[in-house]
Amino acid sequence: MTNYFISGEGWLLLGLVLLGLEILTPGYIFLAFGIGSLLTYILLEFGITLTMTSNSFVDSILLNCLMSIIALIILKILFNRRSHEDINDY
Repeated sequence: MTNYFISGEGWLLLGLVLLGLEILTPGYIFLAFGIGSLLTYILLEFGITLTMTSNSFVDSILLNCLMSIIALIILKILFNRRSHEDINDY
C-alpha cells in the first residue's frame, strides 16, 4: 500500500476524496489538505521528491505536510480578506 503513496497515485486518490469531503463539511480544512495531496501527486509525477530520510514513504508524507501547510496559508489569506465596504450599501 505504501507503494501507491511513493509513486503518487495514493496522493491523487486521497486528494480527490478530501476535495469531495469539503463539499459536505463547512470550512476549508479538507480543501487545503486535498490541494496539498494533489500538489504532492503533481510533484511526485515530475520526479521532485524530498530526500530528508532514507524512507521514501516518510519523505512523501513530509512533502504532503509541507504542501498542505502552504495551501492552508494561501487559502487563509484568500478567504479572510476583509473589505471596508458595507454589503448593504447600494
